[in-house]
Amino acid sequence: MSPATFPLLYFPFPASADLPVKYEDIDTGVDGVTFVQPPSPYLDLTYGSFDVYGSLLPGTLPLTGVVTHSPPQGILTSATEQATSGTPSLRVAPPYKSVTFDSFYFGCSLNLPEGEADEATTCTVTVKGFNQANEQVALKTFTFDAPLVSATKVPQVQAKLDRTFTDVYKITLVQDDPVTQYLLIDNVKYTVKK
Repeated sequence: MSPATFPLLYFPFPASADLPVKYEDIDTGVDGVTFVQPPSPYLDLTYGSFDVYGSLLPGTLPLTGVVTHSPPQGILTSATEQATSGTPSLRVAPPYKSVTFDSFYFGCSLNLPEGEADEATTCTVTVKGFNQANEQVALKTFTFDAPLVSATKVPQVQAKLDRTFTDVYKITLVQDDPVTQYLLIDNVKYTVKK
């Protein structure tokens, strides 16, 4: 049996702010563009209202739209996920008690019918941090500015969180218009604590 035919194995280990989560080891299907829910938990976080997506087949990039920070995969949310699963969130998973979020990369694209070209769009994302009592303890807003020319590749931008996102239980991430926009996220950096 050649090494290429071995199944992909998942070994949970504490995440580190020095090792951003890139979502590359999650199988998104044969064509590389099927949306799938991340395993729960995945690298010590539970994901609410997010799917893993692939830009295209491994080693390729989209012709237009938002390019993940570390292609080919990232996570996304839209009105579809939010209607069935609620507000998009990243929550620390047991046995850990808290998580410190450092940063993530993001961009937004228009929620176009399947088969149409991806198109980047300007959006605002609000990130809130909550403690275990579900009290809001942190708030920060970020903007992704899409170019006026839609037929271009647009890199994700970094959202750097401040110290108020230290030792939180979860964060929520909501784009200003989930009905017409996908929120695309990659390279989430965080540290968990028992």
